[in-house]
Amino acid sequence: MGIRELGPKGRIVPQVIAIARWGHVRAPTVVSVVLIASNLLMPQTARAGASRTLSATVGDSGIAIRNTDGSKVRRLISGQYTIVVRDRSLRHAFHLVGPLIPAKQTLNRRTGVSYVGTTRWSLRLAPGEYRFFCDRHPGRMSGMFTVAPHP
Repeated sequence: MGIRELGPKGRIVPQVIAIARWGHVRAPTVVSVVLIASNLLMPQTARAGASRTLSATVGDSGIAIRNTDGSKVRRLISGQYTIVVRDRSLRHAFHLVGPLIPAKQTLNRRTGVSYVGTTRWSLRLAPGEYRFFCDRHPGRMSGMFTVAPHP
């Protein structure tokens, strides 16, 4: 039995659900439930369909990049990401540097020190090491994460 639903960007995605027969009653098998549960339990770095939106914040309380579940970003898989940057202070700036796709390009994005607000960056992250820091306080307000090649 095929079921169609809207996937990312409104595209129709065919899905196949295994059907088991118990007498004359048809019901989805446990296999579907196990596959869904195992996808939910896998870490974000391992899931191919994981959310690709990250949240970056800088302000008087510090600087961080977090996954949608609130955990700090430590390792990602290369590919397209949207980073929602929330700059909450006139005294700080959010600055992100690292490699980009296509190869031999370097990421160097920042909010200004006098900027307060929210902005969205759409980036294709390449494998490598990324650093983020406050331009005015790089020694005290900084972090890093790595991006691994897509399997």
